Amino acid sequence: MIASFRRSLLAIALAAAAAWSATPVQAWSHQGHMLLTRLAALRIINDPSAPQGLRDFLKANMPHTIEECHQLATVDVIGGDPKNLTGFDAAATLPDRIQSTPDGKKPLEPYNAPEFQMHFMDMEWLSKDPAYKADFSNRPSLEQISRDVHDPRWKLAGYLPFRVEECYLNVTAAFAAKDKPFDNDAALRWAGYLAHYLEDSHQPHHSTIDFRSLSYLAAASVPGVHAIHSKTSDGRDALSYKSDSPDINVHGAIEYQLFENADEPRKTLREQYWNELLTRIDAHARERAANPPGAFDPSKPYDGFARVIEILSESYEYLPAVGKAGAAGYATGKFDAEAFFTSEDTIRGERMTMIQLIADRNARAVLEVEATWRCAWADAHSQ
Repeated sequence: MIASFRRSLLAIALAAAAAWSATPVQAWSHQGHMLLTRLAALRIINDPSAPQGLRDFLKANMPHTIEECHQLATVDVIGGDPKNLTGFDAAATLPDRIQSTPDGKKPLEPYNAPEFQMHFMDMEWLSKDPAYKADFSNRPSLEQISRDVHDPRWKLAGYLPFRVEECYLNVTAAFAAKDKPFDNDAALRWAGYLAHYLEDSHQPHHSTIDFRSLSYLAAASVPGVHAIHSKTSDGRDALSYKSDSPDINVHGAIEYQLFENADEPRKTLREQYWNELLTRIDAHARERAANPPGAFDPSKPYDGFARVIEILSESYEYLPAVGKAGAAGYATGKFDAEAFFTSEDTIRGERMTMIQLIADRNARAVLEVEATWRCAWADAHSQ
């Protein structure tokens, strides 16, 4: 998740009274997207039972070893403006890097919206009440969510489920060249884009109106964060939140603060993250082998839209823990990495720190990208 889009809602309780603005934002930072995409590729490259053509394609565009991935996770500092990227490192970060460029600001069809709106889905806009509630009561079910891309609520919510579906169809078409080598550039672009957006869907803040956890920071009386009570045009109470400082940014803390440097406390935290990431990839891979997600049933067409809604709905359940960590990390109004990353909470029955939470969402993203690439290749070669 990497791009840096900031969505400012003037009144989160009423769609008609809302507006947003955007500047580039990142879901897992350029470094995070590079790492997750490399690891997904390596799982296929190192699997002798995987289709040889898919392995060859990935190997040609992802030349890195697991040792280089370890270096990227624990030592390297890529920053917000990486240079000389190639292969999947370039393709999987391009959706974020392009956002501030003229091409990135052009409306994309059929959405009639710029690139930054492709990276998230604030689920509450598709529910009965467009406001975040910590009891998840405003998280809509799949059945409540319109599949009409022209439904005006998507302009507010963001188009992530549609974009994943689009990328899947495009990479499948690119893989499906008959009787000749397929277009590597097209396949690389769409496979990288697909990886990026799938990884974005695993970032809890990409699922909600409260995308900076300001409701939690206001409740914890973090300096400079305010709850704003107002009235809508029809007389209803509305509640929104404001931060006096752009430096108070829980969204950014998840995205790039871990990779900000390799000094303490991050040196130790990054090693913990790497070990957790590998452990959780292995554990979740065993779970998926025993109980594969329904989206990958070979007897049914892949439904990218529904699958992303499922992932976002799961991501939503991590929001209270993220908010709690944010309140701890910004308790003084300044970011405290140790307090943020070691904050603990219980999520879906497991007690975990923020390092473990990030590793968990990242591990699931790696496996999702791997499975979706495999599915696209199978669909491309099934006829």
